[in-house]
Amino acid sequence: MIIQKVPNEKRLEFPLMGENVDLALFVDHYQNGPLYIGLSELDPDSNVINDFFGDLTKNLPGISEMIDKNEVVIDTNNLSNAGDFIKGNNLGEFVKAVSYNWGRYEVWRLNMERLKEICLNPELLDPETGIQR
Repeated sequence: MIIQKVPNEKRLEFPLMGENVDLALFVDHYQNGPLYIGLSELDPDSNVINDFFGDLTKNLPGISEMIDKNEVVIDTNNLSNAGDFIKGNNLGEFVKAVSYNWGRYEVWRLNMERLKEICLNPELLDPETGIQR
């Protein structure tokens, strides 16, 4: 296991059940192209990555292909306050809500410069076009 200490400026708080969980973001892309954002939980004392926390984004066939490169689909079914997290950390702005297979999801336009500042692997991001391949 690789131990990665996260700088304080890349540490974010995610409100969960009345408490804050310390997280770090990493980016990648789904096989068909849309941007992927994952969340890793940090040890609150050492800033070392503890474990994978969850997926902030979802790849929804038929919807993911219709959004811009700097937009993502957020799963508000499993992370109901994901939008507050994005807005509170100046990561993006709400575009619209969409329904898909009995679930509700949100499309968000990302602030690519801010995402590049705080993600753990900024070398994968291009501020204008989203993730590079």
